Amino acid sequence: AYTYVSELWRKKQSDVMRFLLRVRCWEYRQLPSIVRVTHPTRPDKARRLGYKAKQGYVIYRVRVRRGGRKRPVPKGIVYGKPTNQGVTQLKFQRSKRSVAEERAGRKLGGLKVLNSYWLNEVGIKRITLLSTHFMPHSMLSIPALLFVFAHLLGLKGFWCLPPFLDLVLWEYVKIEDLDLGEYVKIEDLDFGEYVKIEVLDFVDLTLDSTYKYFEVILVDPAHNAIRNDPRINWICNPVHKHRELRGLTSAGKENRGLRGRGHLHHKQRPSRRATWKRNNTLSLRRYR
Repeated sequence: AYTYVSELWRKKQSDVMRFLLRVRCWEYRQLPSIVRVTHPTRPDKARRLGYKAKQGYVIYRVRVRRGGRKRPVPKGIVYGKPTNQGVTQLKFQRSKRSVAEERAGRKLGGLKVLNSYWLNEVGIKRITLLSTHFMPHSMLSIPALLFVFAHLLGLKGFWCLPPFLDLVLWEYVKIEDLDLGEYVKIEDLDFGEYVKIEVLDFVDLTLDSTYKYFEVILVDPAHNAIRNDPRINWICNPVHKHRELRGLTSAGKENRGLRGRGHLHHKQRPSRRATWKRNNTLSLRRYR
């Protein structure tokens, strides 16, 4: 059964998953940013990450706002060299999943973070590609990419397109109920006339959302069911306090660059700071 559930989550663009994600997003928006759930929304993923349906395991859903990190300086004054003057358009070093683990760990100090996984994002926008020319479906990836770039640039309409794609609609007309190959009449914004246009394809994006949702797996180190289980009682040791704050979870290790091994990743171990210190420390040995 877990195999089928996993395959369903692999097809997030399917009608079933699009409907589920939309309905659940609406529900999540009505709830607090950190809320406990009775059972994992993705049981297959949770079990792969160490979750067991027994006493001592807890699941919390955490909401994290999307976007980059603005430098917290008053009035945008950084006081430094010009290379460090940036305030906006900065990217946080850690992922949103790691931030979700951190917030859950701070909120629930008596529990220990085991792992986490992505759950949902708010909103799925349907993009419709329209054209008056015949165009094989094998070429639809080109206009789809163009529209993705247009969305990232913040454009509401994208009119300067190659000749095979006349018009791309953003939200001017509601045409979610149309089928491929169907013709619609759209008012031309330049000439004020109605043009007969063919619906080429639909592209679903989740780039316009405000929040990301994650579910964090936490363990109660004081519970006897955890302390007596040899597969998980390692987390009861004091050395694992707030492992999410020190980059020891899966998301934290990924952000530290510790996923890869071998000579291609030798500058990441044991850490970037330790490697820099080792390479920049003058070592004058007594016997040399």
